[in-house]
Amino acid sequence: MIKKIIVFTAIILVFLSEISAQKIGIGASGIYNFQTNGLGYGIRVHYQPTTRLAIVPEYSRYPGFNPVFETYLGACFDYFLTLNSPRIYLIGGLAYNNWINYTDYNNTRSKKNNLRRSWCRFAVWKVLP
Repeated sequence: MIKKIIVFTAIILVFLSEISAQKIGIGASGIYNFQTNGLGYGIRVHYQPTTRLAIVPEYSRYPGFNPVFETYLGACFDYFLTLNSPRIYLIGGLAYNNWINYTDYNNTRSKKNNLRRSWCRFAVWKVLP
């Protein structure tokens, strides 16, 4: 599985280096979930087809050593309110959640497949010199 992730990441990086002039970026993240005390990782692609809109598909995973073993796959839409630094923007999105060890919890609302409804956030992004 790790080999597949490394090969997939290498292919994406080569592909993105060819189209970097088209405002596409890729990023990775380390995640800590305070609610579940879990460590995870994520990857996202930032595609900006216009000056005010960005489409951001993202994937994150909390591996099996965590109390909650789950995977997220979703997409966000960023709408930039300002075009200069700092960039102020709204974020809305939708994500699918696969909660792998949901049977470990005695909760009638626990399900293996979940849809994280659309959410809206406000963010500020400062470009450093």
